[in-house]
Amino acid sequence: IKLEDAREELDKKLKNLESMEVKAPVTGIFYRPLVNLGNSKEKIQPGKSVSGGTKIAEIVNFEKFVSRIYAVQSDAISISPGDRVQLEITANPGEKLSGKVQEIEAFPISRKERLSDQGPGGALKEVEIKVELDQAFDWMRPGMSLMAIVSTTLEKNQLVIPLAALLNVDSKFFVKTQHQSSNELQEVQLGHSSLTEAVITSGIKAGDVLIIPPTSP
Repeated sequence: IKLEDAREELDKKLKNLESMEVKAPVTGIFYRPLVNLGNSKEKIQPGKSVSGGTKIAEIVNFEKFVSRIYAVQSDAISISPGDRVQLEITANPGEKLSGKVQEIEAFPISRKERLSDQGPGGALKEVEIKVELDQAFDWMRPGMSLMAIVSTTLEKNQLVIPLAALLNVDSKFFVKTQHQSSNELQEVQLGHSSLTEAVITSGIKAGDVLIIPPTSP
């Protein structure tokens, strides 16, 4: 008797689902975004289960685009919100676009988690960086791939030196100036840094002549 009651209840719910009409709030292009299904991201399919609150469909607004780029940790530490970005979308080569860094994820994610890469590259950890494009065009669509160059902006009116002049000793940074002897080093405090330069907040002053140590062949 319980089994028959359960079947009747299930049939009733199935009929209710079949009769439901979900109306779109606006006119537009309908998209199915990628969702977390197990250990990978896929588009929802009949028979698949998702967690409550998961977005399984959306009507996309093409007036504004945010791109996601991924940088290795050593590069990501030099990038800050507000930095300018030059972009080129693969589907439209030659079209130069621009944007700015909007948000940087606090924690990196491995390529195995993000792309289900089971090879040696799967262990590489990258940081997700969201870039807001300055302008949108009619030919743009979600999911397009792109190339991006991020220009890190250092603080204005600050003392900036090349990274090549820095020596890292036990997680402390030192430089050598012209007036020091061969074995003397001056400890410095770093501010923001880019891929090639660093801001010095204390330790040396403008006008000091730095000696860049030779690199090993």
